[in-house]
Amino acid sequence: CRMKQLSLRLARLQRKLKAACLLLLRYLCERPVVNAEFDGDDEECLERGAAKLCVFLTAWHVIFWTYAYSTLERIDGALLTSDGEKDTFEGVGVDPAIYQVQNPYDASWLEVDDNGVPLRGHADIAAIEATFYTIDLCLVNADGSLARGAEMDIQRALDEAGTGKFDGYGDANERIASVTAYAQACVAQMGEIPFFPQISEGDYQTFSCLDATPIPMTVTPTNPVSCAADADCVGADERCTDRICVRYPEVASVDPINGGPMCDNPQYIYSSCEPNAVTGRTNGPRVTNQANDQGTEWILLCRKAMEEEGSYNDIAMLGHNPYTGITCFFQNALYSRTDGLHVPHPADEVDSPQSPQQSTSLWSGIQGGIGSGIECVTCHDNDPIIHTPWIDGAKDANGDPIIPKMGIRDGFAEGFNEAPYSLVDLEGQGWSMPKHIVSEEAAACTKCHRMGSGRWAKSWMQRMEGENIRWNDLHTEHGMKFEHLYWMPPDIEGIDEDTWAESEFGKATDFIQKCASLLNNADGGAEAGCEWEELPTEQVIYEGEPVTTDLEGKDLALAALKALGANVADASDPLCDGETPDGQNNSCATPRCAECHSVGEGGLKHWQDLYKAAKSACGLNTPIEGMDRSTALQIVNCMRATPEEPGSVFAAEKMSIMSTGARFGYFRQLFQLAYGEDAWLREYINFKSRVNMPKGAYSAFSEMEYAVVQKWFDQGLKHI
Repeated sequence: CRMKQLSLRLARLQRKLKAACLLLLRYLCERPVVNAEFDGDDEECLERGAAKLCVFLTAWHVIFWTYAYSTLERIDGALLTSDGEKDTFEGVGVDPAIYQVQNPYDASWLEVDDNGVPLRGHADIAAIEATFYTIDLCLVNADGSLARGAEMDIQRALDEAGTGKFDGYGDANERIASVTAYAQACVAQMGEIPFFPQISEGDYQTFSCLDATPIPMTVTPTNPVSCAADADCVGADERCTDRICVRYPEVASVDPINGGPMCDNPQYIYSSCEPNAVTGRTNGPRVTNQANDQGTEWILLCRKAMEEEGSYNDIAMLGHNPYTGITCFFQNALYSRTDGLHVPHPADEVDSPQSPQQSTSLWSGIQGGIGSGIECVTCHDNDPIIHTPWIDGAKDANGDPIIPKMGIRDGFAEGFNEAPYSLVDLEGQGWSMPKHIVSEEAAACTKCHRMGSGRWAKSWMQRMEGENIRWNDLHTEHGMKFEHLYWMPPDIEGIDEDTWAESEFGKATDFIQKCASLLNNADGGAEAGCEWEELPTEQVIYEGEPVTTDLEGKDLALAALKALGANVADASDPLCDGETPDGQNNSCATPRCAECHSVGEGGLKHWQDLYKAAKSACGLNTPIEGMDRSTALQIVNCMRATPEEPGSVFAAEKMSIMSTGARFGYFRQLFQLAYGEDAWLREYINFKSRVNMPKGAYSAFSEMEYAVVQKWFDQGLKHI
């Protein structure tokens, strides 16, 4: 029995043994006594030694696997159940304690100390690898040769849809145990992962990080030279960027004074400046993105590059469907399984000649929510996709960021704060999600995007205000300039470092950080004005019929103006407590619309003209009942910026005040009729996220408010 176990363990150790032997070989080739035998040629020593090592390990592999196959006990004779179509056999006995080791990595693996040194790393790998248990399955031909082999995470045995042990997997409250089954659930809900072409069921081609786009690391000299082209720059690693010569080092950039990393845009999560990736010369971070036919955006990021090209200590992947909000995160076994040249599909469970790598050769643990694992959402706390100057340095052929960005990519609209964000098997894993702030004091930030309660609000926002000394030390003089260090909001004008604190953005930033520090208080910071809400998990789609109002005359006008946040007074309404021009405290004015638009008489009359045009030119006064599909599609396209181009973006000005009702029944029915049941949702969400008003964290119009405003506009703004 011990010999059988030993042979299997030795055979499975081949990959690790090979790596260890290569490291030992490199060490020996660097020793003077050995090096002298090869006339100081390290490469010749390595090549000759590696060739002999390859022959030896191949022979070892053949001998021990042959012995293992010949001595393994067959289990096909231990039939437990059979229904005529499927047989179930009794497998090998396993200590139940093994199943308690579910996810060896936690959030500490992504932390660094005050000096930027990771808290966890290679020194912890031995303890981590001791928690990796796998099931080796061998299907052997009658002549003893191997027909098919598979290596599975032992947690797979606990999955309902795992190896056939259970049936009925998929309910929200059922806990998925293995990465393989989790990936299958993600694919079922979000569509396939385009990086990995399918070979057969459960078998996929691998992806190489070297096929991804390099994320540049730049070092701008203190006194940069002006240029018009790369030829104007004298340094071997210099390129002409924004009309100045900028270095793109192929080694990690180091501060000549304190010896630490230094570059223009450090990496946020690891506080590092990795070298540039140059194929065939230098290993560096890379990122790629592809969307599938369901609109799910998949992003693969290879970072913490090792010296050997294609090897990475951190390989991460996420998938997010902006139309449904469904999201999945995947993470490699940090510092342990680092092969970025053969990244497998996380649901791959077949060892085939075309793709011998399987899920377990790279991916580890089910990651995502707060409660277990590395808790991805503590960084990805307001939306799944994070943007920083570092990762946005990776550009596509159009000069846009590789990863989807608000205002650029379909499905990602600025200010659409009701966009859903949820994780596959959230309840089954026992996870929770961050909250997002909706206080009016945070509106300078949240009018464009949400702000979550995770790491950004708790620590990283300090970096964007120059308040983190360690972070400042990572930057070049160029990177410390106001327009680079204070990179949010983008294209900031009229504000500098001296006026930042008193600007609306500086005040909002300070308020959000204060609220994050109070979140664990009994009242969650409510006394300080901090309002937090759960992240929306589903698209807000109204199924009911439009509501109507009986208000008329001045009552109708006042109600509409109050809904729009105009500066009107109503002493009978306790919500109207702002100061009026005559010194009273009964103003109903709010920034709900006024944040971006004029809600005075002139502005409202301009909206009235647009409203009339929307109804007459686009036919937005046409009832759905009796409308045919062609007419519906014509109305939909009329609301685009360029109606003759069906793929152009939707424009809120084409709808006027009706943009406040984009979420309600008329437009839902219009898109359902125009595109049919199979395709309407994606187009409708693109429309709604683009035109729906008001933007940001301001409260959406209720159905009654929309009915009131629309009726008042229909009557020509009487009693304005």
